[in-house]
Amino acid sequence: MFLTVFLSNCQKNRVIKTHGIFYLQNRAVLLKVESTNRNDVIKILGKPHSKSLHEQNTWIYIERTRTKGKLLKLGRNVLLNNNVLVLKFDKYGILE
Repeated sequence: MFLTVFLSNCQKNRVIKTHGIFYLQNRAVLLKVESTNRNDVIKILGKPHSKSLHEQNTWIYIERTRTKGKLLKLGRNVLLNNNVLVLKFDKYGILE
């Protein structure tokens, strides 16, 4: 019984789970400082995950990639990638 449970947890390919914006780093390259406005950012990245509590002109985007750990980690989640993009806009809505 133990051997069956043990072998059923083994996989050839790792299962990778992404939370947030897919390929955030690649999309962030498309943003141009002092040229891109809020509407352009929404077209490229979508609506922000969060806005600053103090300023509505600061938007936060997140991408987190996790997978299951190896046998020695007892299958706990392992963080592969954690990207956070913070965008700040001026009073006219242009990216600073």
